[in-house]
Amino acid sequence: MLWRWSWVSAITSSYHPCSSSTMRVILVTLSIFFLTLPTAFLSGRRISPSKITESTIEQISEKKRQVANYSVGKYGTQSYEHFSFWVEGEERGEITYSHGKDAREVKLTFLGMDTFKGTRCFKVRFANGLVLYVIPKGVALKVVDGDRKYSKIFRWEYEGPVDGRGTFCEPCVGEDKEAITFIKKYFVK
Repeated sequence: MLWRWSWVSAITSSYHPCSSSTMRVILVTLSIFFLTLPTAFLSGRRISPSKITESTIEQISEKKRQVANYSVGKYGTQSYEHFSFWVEGEERGEITYSHGKDAREVKLTFLGMDTFKGTRCFKVRFANGLVLYVIPKGVALKVVDGDRKYSKIFRWEYEGPVDGRGTFCEPCVGEDKEAITFIKKYFVK
């Protein structure tokens, strides 16, 4: 360790008469590089500025996206209904609803947390003004309207390969217990 400091001080003292700020910046940069080089060499790791830059840019520009999917009915039938609850990074994202054979998707508006019959829940609104209460019940979601004309139990929906066919859903929450914890954390805080 002493040889490093003596080397740095020798360079800085020999070039000290040229007291430009540019030269000082260059010397400090070189000093940092040469001080970390032996550590990187001894650990067997290669230093690649491009890899460091790429990983930093990816972390900044790409927030982790996750989704919990819940459905009722059989996919591809008229009775099928589906909710997707998205989170980007640590922030609540969009909520979508799809239904029917073609599973036409619409975006919903999150109206905030509430209580329904003394149970914590959150509300969502459709573009036509319909408001639904989404209530965690065990590992499922009970979805009701204020007039109690609509009341259904939605269960976590697996989206991924079945019998080796299909693609893996990267952002999907992995199982029903994880999904309900996800819903409670981001939507029913």
